[in-house]
Amino acid sequence: MSMCAAVQEAKFLTQLLKDMTGKVVNETVNLNVDSQSAISLAKNPVFHQRSKHIDIRYHFVRSEVENGFVQLQYVPSKNNIANMFTKALSRVKLKQFIPAILGTIEQ
Repeated sequence: MSMCAAVQEAKFLTQLLKDMTGKVVNETVNLNVDSQSAISLAKNPVFHQRSKHIDIRYHFVRSEVENGFVQLQYVPSKNNIANMFTKALSRVKLKQFIPAILGTIEQ
């Protein structure tokens, strides 16, 4: 579900950038995901009975992966910077993630 929201947001931001600058962005969006099952579900076209409730959303993500708009990359949970915003982390983990966040902002 969150992958679908991230892909929708990436498509929106890409279109916004195109509208504001007039330039077409042809780069692939790299999406870091910490769920190997979500990645395999998005890449594997096999129907799964347990995934019926997210059927439309994972078809959307799968089509964007097939079109080359999104590339899914596995990142272990312990290295996932997004955890900084969604989970309570130790001081050590926060100190580990802060340089990565600052490096992203400066680019």
